[in-house]
Amino acid sequence: MSTYNWAIEFQGVVIGNIAVVTQDDECFTCHLGWQIDKPYWNKGIMTEAAKAVIDYLFDQVHYDRIASGCDTRNIGSSRVMQKIGMTLEGTFRRYCYQKDGSIGDKFYYAILESNRRC
Repeated sequence: MSTYNWAIEFQGVVIGNIAVVTQDDECFTCHLGWQIDKPYWNKGIMTEAAKAVIDYLFDQVHYDRIASGCDTRNIGSSRVMQKIGMTLEGTFRRYCYQKDGSIGDKFYYAILESNRRC
């Protein structure tokens, strides 16, 4: 099993990362996680980086399905998943604890190699 973790660099500075956080090589699936520093939100940087990672994982690693998820209040991350061609598959209710002690819901997205946008 290989490990995949990419730094996101902008103007010579590492501002975030994208990683395969879980994978099932027998089923050719993986789950991505990412973060980017707040000053770089809403600039298209994460969308560009995520598209490149998706292409690499489909073309070089030969995954068939790539998934990701986010807190339902994380509109930016949800928009990235939509822009890279992922489809909302469901919402996990009361799935993740928040810093304020509440329990949030999680959107779950995925893209199949056969449904990639060209």
